[in-house]
Amino acid sequence: MRHAQVELRELLLSVDPELYAAHFRNVIVHGRSVTFVLQQLRSRVHGFDAWYEPWQQEIKEDALLRYCVDVRNDILKKGDTHAGANLYIRSLSTDQIGPSPEGAKSLFIGDHLGGIGWDVDRGDGTAEKVYWKLPREVGEVWYTFRDAPLIHLGKDITGLSAAQLLDLYLKYLARLVGEARRTFGVA
Repeated sequence: MRHAQVELRELLLSVDPELYAAHFRNVIVHGRSVTFVLQQLRSRVHGFDAWYEPWQQEIKEDALLRYCVDVRNDILKKGDTHAGANLYIRSLSTDQIGPSPEGAKSLFIGDHLGGIGWDVDRGDGTAEKVYWKLPREVGEVWYTFRDAPLIHLGKDITGLSAAQLLDLYLKYLARLVGEARRTFGVA
């Protein structure tokens, strides 16, 4: 649970698009692992299955919780995050970006990760992206989920960023772990 929470915190602090994307994936993967680890109690504590069954049913029936499970599966099996990057620029001058790195072929603004930087020739006929770290006063990047769920635990959740939806997901998982601790004294 803690790893997923740390990844969400790092995601929210990240100004590097590649790190943002990595933290995003890690929140989903570590979040899903919480239920796998929790289910290890099945063989260690009496009454686990009866206690867990309503939680498991709620996870299956709730749009957001099911969506996060599906996204985790697609990340691991297809590389698909179900998310797209959004870039908002408050004010930007190319002078702020500074000189281009050696071998730079072009400047890009708003690639698939929402980043700004240069396509740099590696000298072997291939190119790599070198990102400029977007200062918060210049703009921001965030993800939104494609076909995001609209309801979580009976409440509307429209218009939220992927990070906000992941926060709701982790809060649910933290409540689940807390209840397991109270009920069984472990987790």
